Amino acid sequence: MATVINALERAIDLTTQLSDADRLRLIELLVAQMRTQREREDAEVDMLSLVGVGAELWQQLDVDAYLERERASWER
Repeated sequence: MATVINALERAIDLTTQLSDADRLRLIELLVAQMRTQREREDAEVDMLSLVGVGAELWQQLDVDAYLERERASWER
């Protein structure tokens, strides 16, 4: 958390070297960046695009043994 605060303080210090117009432009750029990021996060996911995701995790695992352990944990 301290590093985030330090980075924020450094960023604010840097903005004091900018003109008012440049600071406004910086704000516009940050807002546009945040909007783009939110749009990506809010975009619907095509479930078919997820086929095979994480498959490498299961390759090294005995699925039957894993399921047996999971089901045994339900009975506790």
